[in-house]
Amino acid sequence: MPPTEIYLCKPGQAMKEGQLVHADIADREDAKSDAERRLATNPGLAKIAYYHVKEDGTFRMIHSQTNSNVKVPAKATAAAVPPRRVQAKAKPKPKPKGIWAKFRHWLNT
Repeated sequence: MPPTEIYLCKPGQAMKEGQLVHADIADREDAKSDAERRLATNPGLAKIAYYHVKEDGTFRMIHSQTNSNVKVPAKATAAAVPPRRVQAKAKPKPKPKGIWAKFRHWLNT
């Protein structure tokens, strides 16, 4: 039996970016029951897809299911986030005067 690739996707995530899990699933009924079990145990999953992979590298989707009860985290709005404080740039310390600068200053006074 060829291995089955399972892609687990969170809300807003593309299928290729989802978590990849391998399993031995024989047919669509097994995939459907497995998908229902996984979506029930992890309510944060938005979509799950099952692919049979053949020896020559080709694949075929056997089941895909979308979670209608997925809990999407709320995004922070601009009003809820306090504005950042802008820090003033620190003034560079003056370089200490060398011996010649001190001497010229003494001659000019």
